[in-house]
Amino acid sequence: MSNKFGLMAEAVVGMAPQLPGLINVLSTENDLVDMQAKLGGELRKIEFLSPLQVFRITNVLAKEHDLLRVFFTINDEEKKDYVFNLMEHGLQ
Repeated sequence: MSNKFGLMAEAVVGMAPQLPGLINVLSTENDLVDMQAKLGGELRKIEFLSPLQVFRITNVLAKEHDLLRVFFTINDEEKKDYVFNLMEHGLQ
């Protein structure tokens, strides 16, 4: 029985250095979920987009996490240009 506890203690000690990385991953994942949830509303603020265009851009940005992060770091005017550029060059 004490051998099992020793093995479990070793396993826990081995995992401890990895916990900050796991916490960072989970935090990043929560940020992505929040951004994905807000994406449709942000895109609907852009006047020239049709509902179909909002749908298509949502599909692209929700999958492409780097593009999604960029979208949420720029101001509203830049978002219009960013989305227009995606429609012209990134959505086929």
